[in-house]
Amino acid sequence: MKNREGNPLPERKGPPPEIRAEILSLGKTFSEEIITRTTRLYIPLLKRAPQGGVRIIRDLEYGPDERHRLDIHGPLTEPSQALPMVAFFHGGGFITGDKNTVGDLIYGNVANYFAKNGMLGINATYRLAPKHRWPEGARDVAGVVKWLRKNGAAYGGDPDKIFIFGHSAGAAHVGTYIFHRELQPESGAGVAGAILMSGQYNPNPKKPGVFDKAYYGQDTENYAKRAAINHIDGLRVPVFIVFAEFDPLDIEMQNVDLFEALCKQDKQRPRLTVIKGHNHISEVMHLNTEDESIGPEILDFIKTGR
Repeated sequence: MKNREGNPLPERKGPPPEIRAEILSLGKTFSEEIITRTTRLYIPLLKRAPQGGVRIIRDLEYGPDERHRLDIHGPLTEPSQALPMVAFFHGGGFITGDKNTVGDLIYGNVANYFAKNGMLGINATYRLAPKHRWPEGARDVAGVVKWLRKNGAAYGGDPDKIFIFGHSAGAAHVGTYIFHRELQPESGAGVAGAILMSGQYNPNPKKPGVFDKAYYGQDTENYAKRAAINHIDGLRVPVFIVFAEFDPLDIEMQNVDLFEALCKQDKQRPRLTVIKGHNHISEVMHLNTEDESIGPEILDFIKTGR
């Protein structure tokens, strides 16, 4: 496989055969059972991953709420120059989730992956619905970016090389922030790029789910103006769209629709990858294991900015 500049990417090692077979058997659906079974598959791989070489500074406050917290994962060795910063925002259907759910294994594995590749990995959490509805998740993304631009250099980061990475609900928040210009400061989004992994960008007003109602509100007439996909003209940064082969069809189609909309607007395609052999959960849990299904391509996006 080659990157967008035509240079070869490192050979990628996918899921072990037994895990690939289990994910295939689960299919393109999503449920608590799939979350549980997929987590059980990846916990052993995450535990086998080398745990050293990373220093973690925990629970730094980027805002006044008790959930306005982030961890900074960085290399143990002192960097010779300022490092790119990658801020990760977890999923959870807008109503649940945290930056660490199984010690540092999940989702510290994401931040560790970037730290082990010569960057600062930022593992952040945010306020949850229904207490905090749209657009508060995106405002928390903005809060993390503002904090990193002000304070990141003190931890070895480069404020001009901030990348924001969201998964599922976290991707919806990141997408809302980078597309809705009114949610950004006057100077712009303040980031060098965004990785959107299996997010929701166009909630369905005709068939809203419980998570939609919790975050976007009961009044579905507001959904269209709140949908990130309807504000892509506010985009000023490179985007990498990622989703899994076994994502639920609705998530898959929302990512395809976003890709198509950006192609039409910009007359060029954003970066897009479908992660083979993975589902909505494993696509993020496999980072920092022997499974390299998407990590090298994310690193290439950060390196090239496109």
